[in-house]
Amino acid sequence: MGMANIMGIHTPTPTKGNSSSFPYRVVERRRAHREACFLYMENALTGVCVTHNEQIVTCNQRFIEIFGFSREELSGMALSKLFHADPRQGTTGSVHTIQPEIVPSTQELAGLTKEGRIIYTRQTVSQLPYKGKLLAVRHVMDISDQRSIEDALRDSEKKLRLVCKQAFKSQEHERKRVASELHDGIGQSLSSIKLRLENTFRELGDCLPAKARLKLADIVPFVQTAIEEVRRISMDLRPAMLDDLGIEAAIAWLCREFQLANPSLRLRKETDFGQTDIGSTLSAAIFRILQEALNNIAKHANASQVTVAVKARRSGLKLSIEDNGCGFIIGKPRKNYGGFGLYSMRERAALSGGRLRIFSVVGSGTRVVASWPGGQALHLASGERSCVVDRPTIQGHRVNSRIRLSGH
Repeated sequence: MGMANIMGIHTPTPTKGNSSSFPYRVVERRRAHREACFLYMENALTGVCVTHNEQIVTCNQRFIEIFGFSREELSGMALSKLFHADPRQGTTGSVHTIQPEIVPSTQELAGLTKEGRIIYTRQTVSQLPYKGKLLAVRHVMDISDQRSIEDALRDSEKKLRLVCKQAFKSQEHERKRVASELHDGIGQSLSSIKLRLENTFRELGDCLPAKARLKLADIVPFVQTAIEEVRRISMDLRPAMLDDLGIEAAIAWLCREFQLANPSLRLRKETDFGQTDIGSTLSAAIFRILQEALNNIAKHANASQVTVAVKARRSGLKLSIEDNGCGFIIGKPRKNYGGFGLYSMRERAALSGGRLRIFSVVGSGTRVVASWPGGQALHLASGERSCVVDRPTIQGHRVNSRIRLSGH
């Protein structure tokens, strides 16, 4: 049964004697319509095949070109010899049987050509009633090139994420190293200079002229200012308390510094870590996301109130930063609005196993929400085995641990 027969093109022609009758004109119109449908299907850019009981009845030229079989070879062939479920979709079985309630339907299936080459197809299936039978019409597109491009893009994205992850890791390592050198090197040297100046002033104060004593006394505040500046830069690079006391103490310090730098803003902090430990990788991600969000609020939000909330449970951890500022249109580029900062926040969340979402309404403020599932980087204080994204696993410090910080 060929496509021409299915389309009804070979309808018996009425005799010329009754060519002017109404039935003749109806038959001619139907014949012309069916011929047009046949020509459309035969010349369609997509492969078209008609099946019955999962066997090919007929097909068009494009379908033949896709699979490389002749029309005779395809006639009567079972669909299971051509199509199989895409193994990358995680499904099993072969071609779906047509169900009246789910057509037309679209599915992607792997195909096998006559030469044994695997191709990927997208096909739309619809019904075709014919002489009491329910046939299926499949429009098949070869999407192998599209799949190759998608695979290449996925591989490229994986490599880019790996590079980005290594870059963030290297950045944190370098920040920690520089902060340590500033604190232990330049900071200690400046402290030593200040101490010697003070000792010299005490020992020789009475022996020095008044003018020299004033000059010496003026130097000490400058050295103290330099010490405080080095301490500030060191803390901005990598606060020692993040490694020594944990993320809760680091968040408290960051919020205090933000409040001191922005006295017109009212900041409310709500932290609840329960009995959870936070891995060092996740701690760094939380701290940097919060730091970037607060910087954006200070620079762009024009807000009067900020709420920082962190809640950690066995089921996961959630960080929320909300302000009542001017807001912005999400996805619309804004001049000087730290686009890279928003990107880095999302990447830090993703690379540490979490997800970051931004909600904003112009004139009503912005809310940044970062969340991590419990199995990603949290582990219970009772000592249960943790599942940390980064390999090798790095355990974090207890958030309520205590260690004495050295000062200048």
